[in-house]
Amino acid sequence: MAQLAPGALLEKSLTPLRALVVTPMQHGRFFLMGDAAHIVPPTGAKGMNMALCDAVLLYKALRAYYRRKDPSPLERYTQEALRHIWQAELFSYFMTTLLHTHPIPSTRGCAKPTCATLARAPISSASWPKTTWACTPAGAT
Repeated sequence: MAQLAPGALLEKSLTPLRALVVTPMQHGRFFLMGDAAHIVPPTGAKGMNMALCDAVLLYKALRAYYRRKDPSPLERYTQEALRHIWQAELFSYFMTTLLHTHPIPSTRGCAKPTCATLARAPISSASWPKTTWACTPAGAT
């Protein structure tokens, strides 16, 4: 069996954890989804799931348009997608603040995650989906 020899550390740096949500996610016949529309820190492990939910929503909207000539799901794409996007963004934010604290000079301590920080999100809890992942448009079966 081969032995693994330790090597030199070539680089050491911090990875910036950032979040981004683009709205609206559509303009005319142009639709954004996945990382083009939203980015979450990796601490929540939600990026691929969010992209798949976007794809499901857009697929269902396009199917409704081409099968039934119903443009309303396409017109509501941004609104419907933001339901699952903000839920995942808030979860990732909470996980990031839980796992990665930073010193606060005025308190001589570390930032502590609280639910009060989630209350400042640009959505209300009333608009959150009833299920964990809201890949189905509101009112659809």
